[in-house]
Amino acid sequence: MLSKLVTLGRGADVRRMGIAGSVVLAFACAGGCSESGNKDADAVGGDSQGTGNSGPENNGAGNNGDDSGGADQVVGDRRVPFSPANDRAFAEYFVEHHKMAVEMAEHVIARGENAATKDMATRMRQVQTAEIATLEGALKALDSEKAPSAMPKDPHADAEMKHMEGMSGAELDKMFLLDMVTHHATALPTTHRALPTLKRADLKKLAEEMFEAQGREIGEMRKMLTEMGVKDSGEDLAPADKARADFGLVGDRRIPMTPENDVAFIDFFVPHHEMAIEMADQVIARGADPQVKAMATMMRDVQAAEVVTMRSVREMATGKADPAPMPADSHADQEMAEMKKMSGAELDRMFLLEMITHHAGALPVTHRAVPHVTNDKLRSLTAEMFNAQATEIGMMRQMLDAMPAN
Repeated sequence: MLSKLVTLGRGADVRRMGIAGSVVLAFACAGGCSESGNKDADAVGGDSQGTGNSGPENNGAGNNGDDSGGADQVVGDRRVPFSPANDRAFAEYFVEHHKMAVEMAEHVIARGENAATKDMATRMRQVQTAEIATLEGALKALDSEKAPSAMPKDPHADAEMKHMEGMSGAELDKMFLLDMVTHHATALPTTHRALPTLKRADLKKLAEEMFEAQGREIGEMRKMLTEMGVKDSGEDLAPADKARADFGLVGDRRIPMTPENDVAFIDFFVPHHEMAIEMADQVIARGADPQVKAMATMMRDVQAAEVVTMRSVREMATGKADPAPMPADSHADQEMAEMKKMSGAELDRMFLLEMITHHAGALPVTHRAVPHVTNDKLRSLTAEMFNAQATEIGMMRQMLDAMPAN
């Protein structure tokens, strides 16, 4: 059965048609059945404080993983996820992040149509309202006299929130799920990388819970969208002003990048895919779990084919196939070095953690790419990548939850 899954997993069209679901079935049956360039731009420091599946950290690769590096840099290459440097930076970021999620949830609770979507929105509003209280309490305890740091304006998010105010029914349900998938996705790399810098026990616990819960919810929301027949990735509704803060590879890394054209999309995703392929190669060679290895093989083959497509489009458009090189990323560099020393179950776990955060970094970019990406092949990729990688995040979270704690 495993070899069949690996063979079927080749090619973006196969993945779009549901091969990811086949890996879930194989995973479920595993227990017994009858027949997923700025130098040191990443930026955090501190001791690793990740968690295992349900307990203390194990070898730096628990549910949330760990991070290391130098001082935080807010402005940098957006292919490197934002890493809060300390408790205050983490709390400030997530107070505003959660407030936006609560506002989105309130729209669908009030005017949505689908009962399951409204139930999920109600649950999210309750959880994130409580988390805001924890975050604001931490900020007050940290420094009650210091004014909060200003968060950057995000033209894409502002336009979507304004548009959502006038929506209702099934149209609002769809927009809420698409936007909340991407909103959750921006949280995963930030919690993953922040954990070792956090000193307060309440914030550590919150980061762990957010990483686990929001990974699961991304998979749930993608399933809801599939059941609604939604196959696209959404689109950017803001005017295409060249001075937009979310345009460009380099900018404030608290704002997801919106590709302003085909080349910007390719220059983000070719190096991003190549990093995923390198991670997949490690677990294919030395991993233990056959389902993790099958998922890694599928990801490697699909993303390698997508790289070929993107390089071809870039060469036709510019005469050059190669994008700007990926910037140095102290977190990714250290994790890759550690991964190359690992094997067996330890490597399986680390691969899943790192690939969840890697996939999460892709979702907002594919969501924002249309209408700025105009090449037909690239527009198809936005939907294929968004749908598959959101599904795979949920699958990988399930795999981690099923792994025994070390």
